Amino acid sequence: MNARPPIIQGSPIMQRSPVMQRSPVMQRFSMWDAVERSRYLRLVATLFVVWVAGGAACFRQQRVDFAAPPVVFETVPTLEELAEVVNRTDSIRKLQSNSATVTAPLMSDKSLTSTLVLERDRRFRMKGNISPLPVTICDLGSNDEVFWLQVPEGMHQTLYFARHEDFAGQSQRMILPIEPAWLIDALGLVHLDPASVTEGPTRRPDGQLEVRSQIDRADGPYRRVCVINDQTGVVTEQYLYGPNNQLVARAMASQHRYYEAEQCSLPHFVKVHLQPAGGPPLALELEIGQYTINQILSGDPDLFKMPQNASQQIDLATLGGAQLRALSGSPPAHLVPPPTAASAAPTAPPASGPATAWPDPDEIKSVFQMPPEEAGEDVPRTAGAGYAPATTYRPALRGTTLR
Repeated sequence: MNARPPIIQGSPIMQRSPVMQRSPVMQRFSMWDAVERSRYLRLVATLFVVWVAGGAACFRQQRVDFAAPPVVFETVPTLEELAEVVNRTDSIRKLQSNSATVTAPLMSDKSLTSTLVLERDRRFRMKGNISPLPVTICDLGSNDEVFWLQVPEGMHQTLYFARHEDFAGQSQRMILPIEPAWLIDALGLVHLDPASVTEGPTRRPDGQLEVRSQIDRADGPYRRVCVINDQTGVVTEQYLYGPNNQLVARAMASQHRYYEAEQCSLPHFVKVHLQPAGGPPLALELEIGQYTINQILSGDPDLFKMPQNASQQIDLATLGGAQLRALSGSPPAHLVPPPTAASAAPTAPPASGPATAWPDPDEIKSVFQMPPEEAGEDVPRTAGAGYAPATTYRPALRGTTLR
């Protein structure tokens, strides 16, 4: 006896058969099917709502609108007015970012995923690694007693360090020309003391404001040139010259964002260039995603403690040119000896430009090149001939590298 084909609800047989439609069994099946179908539709609708809401929330979290620095000056301000705006960052005592990226060609040919934390006046820590590897490639830091720079050399780590009091009186500074705490200024936390200002504010040919100051340190007077936006009052460039009038540190800040609670702006992209007395220049580019202001989200008691795991530790306060060249028989790639006398920069910067090596020729052209001058017109310069950056500078060959 042949088996009958199954009766499927909704089929032509079911629809044309009054007997099947009046069957109690099929009526119960129809009711069950309607309940399950309704339950299924409610489940799909719930998942759709959750997906849309969750996606919209993630989008709102990722997209953050930052306000641009407001216009605070219509004309050239007085020194007191300018200092009041610049020093609004004094309210920021702590700063942290876990979304920073550091590019340091002398340490790694790849960008480093970095963490950055600071606490005024001397506490600073920046650690970088190549994601997703947990190995620290660069560790630059400072606390109240000592500062350090730890970098890999081959298969080992080398720690360069110095106590603040020992380093302060050193005239020939190797590896680092200035303490890492200066990076606090480079990150936009600049303090402008009117009592230390020797000239300014004056308007530069490019329209920006320039202020020159003298900063007294243990090893002699330093000169600082700050370039400040003439409308917003944010510091965009800093140049620090040592007692011998040589440029030792330079910072260029951009992508400023305004923080309403602190009533000030912070840069989110900073280029730093350090020129030690011995060794090659050190160039850093820092890109910061977001800041945590006036709080440090870390319970690490050793947050500002100098690392002790390096196989080689070198005190910069006792390091000289001969010791630098004698390290491990031959210095590593990023610790080459200073350039020879034939290629070295003069001891004092000439009027045509600062005596230093610049990271990028294209950057120099884009930043310092002024509009074309009218024939026979003498465009005034506000930069002092002894130490201020000049617009006519062109990169020169230092050692074997064009900078």
